[in-house]
Amino acid sequence: MSRTTVDAKAAFAEIEAHFHALLELPSAARGAALANLSVSASVRQELLRLLAADTSADCLAQLYDAVAEAGQSPLDGPRRNTETAEPGMVFGPWRLLAEIGAGGMGTVFAAERADGQYATEVAIKLLRGFPTSEAIDRLRQERQILAALDHPNIARLLDGGETPAGQPYVVMERVRGQQLEDWLRAAPRSLKDRLSLFQKLCAAVMHAHQQLIVHRDIKPSNVLVRVDNEPKLLDFGVSKLLDWQDERQTSTRVFSRGYTSPEQLQGQRISTRSDVYSLGVLLEAMLSGQPPYDAHARWPGVPIDAELKLIISTARAEHADDRYASVADLAADVDRYQRGLPLLARAPGRLYLLSKFAQRHRVAVSISVMATVLTLFGIWRLITETDRARQAETEALAQSARSEQRFMLLSEVFAGIGNPDAAGQVLDANGLLDRARDRLLERFADDPAEGSPFEQLLGDAYLRAERWHDAERMYAASVRHAKDRSALEVQKAIREWARMLMQQNQPALAIAVLDLAPVSFEGTGQPIDRRELQVRLSLTRLDAMAALQTPGVQALEATVVAYAEQHLPAGHQLRAVLRFRQAQRLELAGDYQALVPVRAAILQEWSADPTARREDLAFQELNLARAIRLAGASADAAWAALQRASDHDQASYGAQLSQLKHEISLERAALAFRDGEIPRANQYVDEASNVAARIPVDTDLESTLLQAEIRLAAGDLALARSLLAGAAELSGSPIMRARLQQLQQALRDASAGKH
Repeated sequence: MSRTTVDAKAAFAEIEAHFHALLELPSAARGAALANLSVSASVRQELLRLLAADTSADCLAQLYDAVAEAGQSPLDGPRRNTETAEPGMVFGPWRLLAEIGAGGMGTVFAAERADGQYATEVAIKLLRGFPTSEAIDRLRQERQILAALDHPNIARLLDGGETPAGQPYVVMERVRGQQLEDWLRAAPRSLKDRLSLFQKLCAAVMHAHQQLIVHRDIKPSNVLVRVDNEPKLLDFGVSKLLDWQDERQTSTRVFSRGYTSPEQLQGQRISTRSDVYSLGVLLEAMLSGQPPYDAHARWPGVPIDAELKLIISTARAEHADDRYASVADLAADVDRYQRGLPLLARAPGRLYLLSKFAQRHRVAVSISVMATVLTLFGIWRLITETDRARQAETEALAQSARSEQRFMLLSEVFAGIGNPDAAGQVLDANGLLDRARDRLLERFADDPAEGSPFEQLLGDAYLRAERWHDAERMYAASVRHAKDRSALEVQKAIREWARMLMQQNQPALAIAVLDLAPVSFEGTGQPIDRRELQVRLSLTRLDAMAALQTPGVQALEATVVAYAEQHLPAGHQLRAVLRFRQAQRLELAGDYQALVPVRAAILQEWSADPTARREDLAFQELNLARAIRLAGASADAAWAALQRASDHDQASYGAQLSQLKHEISLERAALAFRDGEIPRANQYVDEASNVAARIPVDTDLESTLLQAEIRLAAGDLALARSLLAGAAELSGSPIMRARLQQLQQALRDASAGKH
């Protein structure tokens, strides 16, 4: 064993012993005890970090004050005096009204405009730990970056300045709502509700990452949910501001216990994957109802199945390289889970080789810019390898020249990374894309066909950056210049162009673009990627036609489904997507007779997959039973499907209660009620209620109304009244809302008849 290893273990043992001793003390006494310890500065600093990670926000402020004076390192140095902010004080044009929050990073006040220019109410946060003019200059610069954030789910930075004593402050949008954990407690929240809100938070974090800002402090207390269920992410970038002087001002480094990534706790380099970790912890807490390290702050949870556990474990992997490469990848997997598609998390190490390229190029570049560099590098390699496979041996020299051109193009793009441009600005991710576009136009001006693959892939990059106009230009140029590309490549470019137009809500233009690539439903002798593309083009056209309510959607859908089932292998993802889409359309349209064979076909597809989980098969049987009931078809067939669902549930959960048991009981109740067997239906509602009383379950307006109607028919007016009161708080379709009103009137009539 090396001397270094021995020393490291001894240091760790010392830190661990002191840390556990400090934890035994009351929170208010820990600071003084830490200050009196006879330990080295590095050990004291590590203990402070660990205590910060283990301390609530309120106690954390006391800890900093007890260990050292604010504005300096906790290890040394005197305090710089600052005034105490109080209601009534005026900072610039703002007057403080009342304190509305406090934590380890400062105090938040409600404030109003005091100069009479206009009336508005804001939130002002006073920050600590920036005593030097250099740091204040840095705050101004960072504040300008934060002011550029403009997203519906981010609390916007509005203004900022300094108090007369030189203490910085920031002025934020005032958000009125509940903290996330209060929102989770306030009413039953279904899995769908929770994942929908989580997706919006991911979109907010993605937007900030595009501006090269990492949040670093994502946790429930930094999320407010408005009355319309729209979340707002708070304190965006504040921890980045406070963390600027890592080595000299560790007192301003705040860690939220359980939500902070391992690399942040260890003082290592922070990246966007640090936010991926925090989002993974947040997702698990939102679903399970149990925040990390706090047994008293529970809220009702929902069951977490194996795929959700896979998403969570990938997001919060110990090592950053093992996590999702970006928040976009995490959000995409949550979306794929909701749509029943295979997860990306099952394919490990997607960017491992490209990350090695980044490690070999020690350039002072932000994480977002490097991600774009890696993307462009991958693009060049992909095109080069594709060209080599496609070119005949006689074109080897020409291919070599073209590859060299592409390499030179990327060399020119990469050359400016980390260096200011003509305006003195360092390239960000958007600037890198623009440089690539400009070099592309210059280098391939005499032979635009050679640049066509680059134009398509730059279109993809602009689309991900939500730069719609630039994406459209690149896609259009790629198609226009594609004379030497294969028909397959041209069709792919056209489909991406059309998808971009659909995201901009321009279905008519999308159809016009799709007309440039007529679909040929040929299967025999066609490679699989061509067959897949014909289906994908058709799916995009179906989306556009549905948006325009164009006649012929059903006929085209039937054609595409028949083509996919004949020419794509059993269990292919696109076959499942088509069938699910078809079932959703038929159920919304109320065409239950046509829905039954579609649900049967979906079940057959799942049953043919040897990797299908019993739980998933149970839900497909449940869907089939529901379709049979709604269609008024044979009760025997529906009961048989429900029995198979129950058998799958037994194999998956045994006697353990589950969401699946709850839904099977409700579907049995609905089927018995349809056939006039009210006592039997009431018995099944009792079973479902017993499950719901013992575990958290998803609930919706339709199932709640079903239970209320059965209770009403059984003469249990008290339970019917309670269910209808709960139903009034749930969202639902206009048809369901009308049904609610009908049952409320029936309850009033029944109550009047009893008196």
